[in-house]
This record gives sequence, structure tokens and C-alpha cells, in this order.
Amino acid sequence: MERRRHHRMHLELRCAVTAPKKDRILVGLTQNISRTGLLIRWNTVASWLPRPGDRLVVELELPRTDDPFTERWLCCRGRVVWV
Repeated sequence: MERRRHHRMHLELRCAVTAPKKDRILVGLTQNISRTGLLIRWNTVASWLPRPGDRLVVELELPRTDDPFTERWLCCRGRVVWV
């Protein structure tokens, strides 16, 4: 039974995740995204992984425009709900 309130779109975007109290950056790939959340798959095995309740900063690399030299990133803050 699907309990999500918002539709999820399957979208793979490169992302970087940091926690305010950690000095490490995790690099991953989004699997899906919605208005209220996203699912990230980690590209490497990390010594630190977010836990439920952790506050994070997530930077998403947006699709390129017609200008190949322009990178676009979306920076968001959030909280881990489940792992």
C-alpha cells in the first residue's frame, strides 16, 4: 500500500551530501525525488552514513542547459527520515 502524499519521479542526479557537524562529503546519485523527499544511492562505501534524525545539506547537480559551460546546482537542507 502506497502511503506517500506526493508523487515520486524517477530522476538520477549527481549529488553531494554534508552534515553540519561532519567534515566529510558523501557523493551519490538520486534514485527518485518528490516535493518532500528524495532517495539517494551512495556511489562508494563510506565510513560515515547519515542516520535518521541527522540534518544534512544536499547539493543536486541539475541537468545542463544549452550552454555546455554552465553548471547548475540546487542546494537544500533537510533531515533524514529513514535509511
